[in-house]
Amino acid sequence: MKRIGIIGFLLLFSSCVKDVDFDQVDQIEIKSTYIASLTYFDLFANDFLDENLNELSQIEDFVMPELKADNAENVVKLEFNFEFSNSFSRDFYATVYFFDSEGNVVYQLDPSIEIGRNTEGVRTVITVLPPDIETIYTASSAGFFLNLVSDENQTLTPDSPGILNLKSSLTIYLNVKT
Repeated sequence: MKRIGIIGFLLLFSSCVKDVDFDQVDQIEIKSTYIASLTYFDLFANDFLDENLNELSQIEDFVMPELKADNAENVVKLEFNFEFSNSFSRDFYATVYFFDSEGNVVYQLDPSIEIGRNTEGVRTVITVLPPDIETIYTASSAGFFLNLVSDENQTLTPDSPGILNLKSSLTIYLNVKT
């Protein structure tokens, strides 16, 4: 019984020895995914009316992206995720633009997002791949534009029922190679 234990002990240590190839250190890849919340809002009929209660065809919101251009080389894909609910009896289109420091459009997420009337939980994913990722990372601001589709039979008033809800996030896919 003692001999079997010694033989088993020797086999255990001899089977665990393997040559290590340190040249493989140059082939390491680290893949990571990050999700960041972008914007959230609820809009009511008053948000689409000017001070004279005239209907606005477009409203916008601007944000400053916190992306660092020196990380763009490791980004392999960006996914912009949008979820809308629209209880208005009107259609909308949403478009996201990226601007340089002088206010010029440098990139547009394509396609524009169609938000149909009386819809809930409409989800849209827009994917951006290289080389457009670099452009987005160097933008100094982003603008979210909502266009109210014209409808002469359904003009908005302060008493118009409905809420337009938006939730958006950004998924960043990284691949760092050493």
